[in-house]
Amino acid sequence: MKSLYAAAVIGPSALLAGLAAAGVAVAASSSAAGTTPARALVFAKEYRLTASRETVPAGRVVMQLRNIGEDDHDLVVRRLGGAILATTGIVRPGRLGQLTVRLTPGRYVLFCSVADHEQRGMRRVLQAKRKP
Repeated sequence: MKSLYAAAVIGPSALLAGLAAAGVAVAASSSAAGTTPARALVFAKEYRLTASRETVPAGRVVMQLRNIGEDDHDLVVRRLGGAILATTGIVRPGRLGQLTVRLTPGRYVLFCSVADHEQRGMRRVLQAKRKP
């Protein structure tokens, strides 16, 4: 309990500096390094995907899939006309899945690969644009 009290009193910066001085490896947070990923939320329901955004900045993107339908769904990211880059795996009804992917500038297809869901309309195009 004493170490938690010390961390609260001296603050996180001083605590990290003290740990580093003591030889403890301390990893920098991604937000401190300015590499906070873009985020997008996608809702899945028979037989439709609805995305919170149509464009994301190129780089690391965290996508979450909220299954608001009655069937199992997944979210797959594929470069338009190219290879699959990432998938959430199966997300059960009422659940949330997540994936992280690095996108270069270009167009990508988001789709559900369960059974014939993509052919029935569970497909969207997402564009990754260069950061200004």
